[in-house]
Amino acid sequence: MSFNESNKFQEMKSIIDDVNNILVELKDEGISMIIEPSNDIRVKMASIQDKHFYIKFLSLPNKKDVYPLIFEKIHMLIDYLDEKGFYTEISVKTYSANSYECAKSIEELEDDAKYIHYKLNYIILRFSHNDLNESLPNQKSVDQLERVMKISAKTDIGNRISDMNKQGANIHYIQNPIDSGIESREEYDKHNKSFRPSWNLKHLLGPFAHDKKKKKKKK
Repeated sequence: MSFNESNKFQEMKSIIDDVNNILVELKDEGISMIIEPSNDIRVKMASIQDKHFYIKFLSLPNKKDVYPLIFEKIHMLIDYLDEKGFYTEISVKTYSANSYECAKSIEELEDDAKYIHYKLNYIILRFSHNDLNESLPNQKSVDQLERVMKISAKTDIGNRISDMNKQGANIHYIQNPIDSGIESREEYDKHNKSFRPSWNLKHLLGPFAHDKKKKKKKK
């Protein structure tokens, strides 16, 4: 299956290649990791929507001697991806009397590793776009993703896993964005064509054209 490869798609592919090159030394040290997006379909999704670009370092309890190298690579990733317009969020889980998970900066993580006698279970780096003006995908791209999803339905591993939400699991954040819906630029324009800029300065009740009444001015 091939895509009409956009500039964003090509840029994301290049970023993923660079990330893999940065982490190759950790792979040589036997550090297990999951790097997403891991194929062209997921690269396409990550290029238009956050939450699909992350790295998970696994099997860390017996790798304390490699912690300095891991932290060095995380610093390199943060700096590199910051230049590419991505913000990095770090979450960790540890083995201790009570396991916990929390968001940390890389500096906090380094200090904890020096002074607290715990073992890291895993580290997750999640990357999201810094640019708040990130453009929406065209409807053509959304339609293309939906077609790919239908074609790959029988081989998609996600369709072979039972719905854990129906079994009481608290994993509502795990969902396929194509199922939940990706808003296209055309849809946004259609739904917001009646939007009126500076509506609050005009003493209107709301930003859309159907909100015709004006606010009563206080005496």
